[in-house]
Amino acid sequence: MKRLCVYLLLGVILLFPFYAAIGEEALPGQWFITNTKTMVETTEGYYISYDGFVFFCDKESFETKLVCARHNCLHQNEMHLSDCDAYIDGFGITVISDRIYYQGFDTIGRMQMDGTGHEEWIPAPWDRNTQQEEYGFQGKYYFYVNEYIDSVENTILQMKDFFYAIDVSDRDNQKVLIEEWDGLEKAIIPLQVSDDSLYYMTGAMNGDINLWRFDLKTQKRTQLYCTQEKGMYYCKGDKAYILQVNQGVSLLDLNTKEKRVLVTGDQTNPYYTQYYCDGRYIYSMTTNTDNFSCDMILYNLEGEELAHTEIPSASYLYLIGQDHLIFGGIEAPDVPHVAVPLNSLLQGEPVFRTINVPELFAYD
Repeated sequence: MKRLCVYLLLGVILLFPFYAAIGEEALPGQWFITNTKTMVETTEGYYISYDGFVFFCDKESFETKLVCARHNCLHQNEMHLSDCDAYIDGFGITVISDRIYYQGFDTIGRMQMDGTGHEEWIPAPWDRNTQQEEYGFQGKYYFYVNEYIDSVENTILQMKDFFYAIDVSDRDNQKVLIEEWDGLEKAIIPLQVSDDSLYYMTGAMNGDINLWRFDLKTQKRTQLYCTQEKGMYYCKGDKAYILQVNQGVSLLDLNTKEKRVLVTGDQTNPYYTQYYCDGRYIYSMTTNTDNFSCDMILYNLEGEELAHTEIPSASYLYLIGQDHLIFGGIEAPDVPHVAVPLNSLLQGEPVFRTINVPELFAYD
């Protein structure tokens, strides 16, 4: 119960990753409030991991196919699923130097971009004798938490948490300890990775929320801000954008600690409004549960409105790509459904591209 209360202090329950890539390299990004899925952008399209399989979505046609080169493969109908090239027995993926890396059950593996050449790359860095919080990949880094629990008759006496990162681009790299803490009194929320720095929040039972930067090269940790105000953050240089559900967006100077409001939320709106930032734009997304659509407003980094449109048949923002915004659907919420070119939004003529999901993934 204490652990849940700490997460509520941060204004979030669970966070999972999204990330984009240029070329055949995945760029690090942010963790979003979404379901357990991943999507990696490359110059050619998107690689998506879902239900233990990887498939590819072409940027031009938005047709999808399993990443499998095996002739006459039955894919999910194979007697042994591992016979299918697209099967990874996990959900986390990234792209490094023309290879797809993935999180399996007891290993970090990798394969060629067409699904061939699977190999066990790094033995599982996590301790399976503990509880794990697997935050997944951001670019070439993999993040996870080992949690050690001491309990008697269902009563937790002690909970120790250890937050690690490992650079998976070289199999000889060692894991790096970012922070350790008492899980009964504190929680940790990773936010983003930029320029080999991890930004994250910690929340304590007394209500204090701290913003940190951890240099993944030098392993130096720096406290950036302390507050009791709930919200998420996007950090860029010496500035941080404070993103508060339903309330709006403020800009924080990390040197002077001065704040100014950029976007004011509509407190009378009965629907849930989430704000995002990617260093280029600020995004406001309100999910309308009456007509199953999303109201999207695009702002510049000074809070000036650039575009406003309704995204039909969309439930939430799935990924912010270099050229497209990807939204999850209503009927199959765990897979991407609609792609909207950013340029079309900025030009005032939004184009909606349906992502045709393979039957394998089109669950009710």
